[in-house]
Amino acid sequence: MKLEFSTIRHAANGHWAGILRALAPSLDEALDAASRAGRPRHVGCPVHGGNDGFRFFTDYEQTGGGICNSCGAYKNGFDVLEWVNQWSIKQAFEAVADHLGLESSDGPIEPPPPRTPAAPEIDAEQDKRRLHLLRSTWGQTLAADDPRAAPMLRYLVQRGLTLSGVPDVLRFHPKLPYYETNDDDRVVLRGEYPAMVAMAVTPDDQPATLHRTYLTEDGVKADVPKPKKLMSMPSDRELSGGSIPLGKPGTTLSVAEGIETALAVMLATSIPAWATISSTLMAKLVLPERIETLFIWSDLDRGHAGQNAAQELAERALSQGVDVHVFLPDGPIPIEAKSRDWLDVFNQEGHTGFPHRKLRHLAMAKKQAHQNSHVMPPHDRKAG
Repeated sequence: MKLEFSTIRHAANGHWAGILRALAPSLDEALDAASRAGRPRHVGCPVHGGNDGFRFFTDYEQTGGGICNSCGAYKNGFDVLEWVNQWSIKQAFEAVADHLGLESSDGPIEPPPPRTPAAPEIDAEQDKRRLHLLRSTWGQTLAADDPRAAPMLRYLVQRGLTLSGVPDVLRFHPKLPYYETNDDDRVVLRGEYPAMVAMAVTPDDQPATLHRTYLTEDGVKADVPKPKKLMSMPSDRELSGGSIPLGKPGTTLSVAEGIETALAVMLATSIPAWATISSTLMAKLVLPERIETLFIWSDLDRGHAGQNAAQELAERALSQGVDVHVFLPDGPIPIEAKSRDWLDVFNQEGHTGFPHRKLRHLAMAKKQAHQNSHVMPPHDRKAG
């Protein structure tokens, strides 16, 4: 019996909260907010972050649909999965069918016609407010070598990162407001905290938004629901394809998801690294044309999002002629943890936990290839 899309849609109706929670963990916050409030309310976008960009529609249990102020509207759960997981629509349908235990005897499901996402509405006043807040927040930050930035340095040391110099894209804010949405759907000020603030840039190296890590004076993460947040962006900025460029690469670049993980990679390997913030954004990273060798330091996680994103980026970079190498931490993942990353490796094993032998071999091979490319073959040489 052929499994029709209408059959899958019908089976999914009324069950989307469970389906989305199982297939897209990055939507947990939005699902939690919808269930707590009794009606969907805005939370940070699961793709580009921020505070209040995304919410589910009021009939999300039935349809699974939602909307992001910057990314657009997604009328049902299949479209949401396609967007948030970077799946094809066929992958979304097959994953939902598998989750629901539906089977087809006639082979793969054929995808439906492509849809055109609804264009998000642009609020000029909101854009102006967001741009002002981004500029004022960055203007209030201090360089890492300012004595008042001690809580940020303590935080990095407690994460196992003793740096001789902190990248310029990382700065310190002494009293950054932390806002949250209460059960009445009102945005309230919870308090002001020290914070590490990172500049995230677009693919063409222009400022996109700010990533904030809220801290205590002692240098530990603040006791707030989400100690790490992205600020909302004006509608004319695009973080997709961008990163937090912690190092300045020549022809060789490392990438990792988290800021601290990328810093650990730089300490262990001396290779410039960029942080992509999330697995979704890692998959979309746009590389500069000058990059010849790319090292992807993937997270090992239970949902395979990190591994899948690393593979997607690797395949795209290979198609562009880049020499790509993906490194995955050894398992197993600790029982109490969702993942294991290269910061964990650095803290547990130090430099020795990194594949230095392979990195040296690759460096030597590249050097040899470069030398050979400058040696003219005998029949091209002029007689002396």
